[in-house]
Amino acid sequence: MEEIMKIIIIHGNLNRGSTLNEDSIDRANKALEILETNSYDSILVTGGIFERFQGNISVAKAIKNYLETKRVLLPVEIEEESLTTIHNVELSAKIINSKDEVTVVTSNYHVPRTWLAWRLIGKRNIKIVGANSKITPKKFFIEFIGIGVVIAYFLGFKWLELCFRAKARTIKAID
Repeated sequence: MEEIMKIIIIHGNLNRGSTLNEDSIDRANKALEILETNSYDSILVTGGIFERFQGNISVAKAIKNYLETKRVLLPVEIEEESLTTIHNVELSAKIINSKDEVTVVTSNYHVPRTWLAWRLIGKRNIKIVGANSKITPKKFFIEFIGIGVVIAYFLGFKWLELCFRAKARTIKAID
């Protein structure tokens, strides 16, 4: 019988080298807050390199570094290949076991899209927690479009999602 693990997943947002943006810090701090009152077996941090200004440090690696400065004692695994929310979910789902108890931490404005992607990939017993991040019109617009991309992707219209990934891979390949 496989062991059921309690895993907290932090979906990354953005970084400039080792410096996290405000949303990534909010997400990491929310995970730390949850860890203060709940017992988990491990942490999985997701997010790759999709902008030139990230240098050679993925979002996942930058968040892991941040957690280490906060003296997190749990094992922290990183998934550095994902380039979009859907990609985060797909690759995270391959790492965790189907019976694991999973809490995903993202930003408050990003909860609906994250929840939808996890539901559509088939993970039903998952808890999504939103960090209290600043919501701007730009973020709201991106989330509105992003929800449409998630729905289209799971209906079989994958070209838009794959275009985002291809753009990110092109940026990574240039550097």
